[in-house]
Amino acid sequence: MYYSLAYESQASAPLTEPDLLDLLTHSRDNNARSGVTGILLYRHGTFLQVLEGPHAEVDALYATIARDSRHHSVSTVLVEDRDERRFPDWTMGFADVGGDLGDVDGFNDVLIAAQGPDGQESEKFLELLDLFATED
Repeated sequence: MYYSLAYESQASAPLTEPDLLDLLTHSRDNNARSGVTGILLYRHGTFLQVLEGPHAEVDALYATIARDSRHHSVSTVLVEDRDERRFPDWTMGFADVGGDLGDVDGFNDVLIAAQGPDGQESEKFLELLDLFATED
């Protein structure tokens, strides 16, 4: 059984390409050591990240991430136990979706509606995760 946690947050300051590459490099190294996989999405100052792996390691990593001054307004949007990982081969998959996509309708809706007021997951959010999990 694997524990999966997704959160969103806002960058404290705009991140440059070197900033993002440095973040990605450190994340991959740390995650490989602790058996955590996942994906990090970044668009116009908004992060969406999925962490998956052993419960204790994911919780410890999330606590560290939540204290990181490079972002604020950290909000958990999905927590689940899974039989399989969504991103088994990615110590940290990454997509900077701010590049060529422009203003895609629905992007913020996916982030905002990831979990409804009743605590149920948004189907759009789960479909987004599945899409990224199957990309090469």
